[in-house]
Amino acid sequence: MENKSDIRRARVDQWLEALRSGKYKQGQNVLHNVKDNTYCCHGVFAVEVGIDNKRRPYRGNPNAASFNFGAPFDTEKNLPPIEWFVEMSGFPKEVRNRLWNRNDGNSVKNLFPDAETYIGVPLSFEQIADYIDENKEQWWKEASDDKAKYSDPGARAS
Repeated sequence: MENKSDIRRARVDQWLEALRSGKYKQGQNVLHNVKDNTYCCHGVFAVEVGIDNKRRPYRGNPNAASFNFGAPFDTEKNLPPIEWFVEMSGFPKEVRNRLWNRNDGNSVKNLFPDAETYIGVPLSFEQIADYIDENKEQWWKEASDDKAKYSDPGARAS
């Protein structure tokens, strides 16, 4: 039986393959824009990993799928969107913003002023996949370290 770490690695590998496949047309600001059938990098992850795909208007926009990380959706564990991404990928939650910054470029800066600063044009899915590939081991280590730190009551005092 596979452990949780192996399952997460397989999900991320599947995601990277999908980002590089050319199967998805890249878009910004929502996971899936129904009108032009574009996806942000997280939308590709959501579809590939199997998010509940019920579509409702997001922020009143009937062309945007409601499984946006800023809107609630139902999952098997009924997790809020950012926690769902963390659970399914095994990455620290800050990674979501790093990837969103790279997918959307400057358009994210005003939404998350405390997020990592990224000023530039959106990266392609292939460039985002390369960025994930280059950093995923470190992110899993950071997530593991954070989990150990916060699960140990003595660690909070230091």
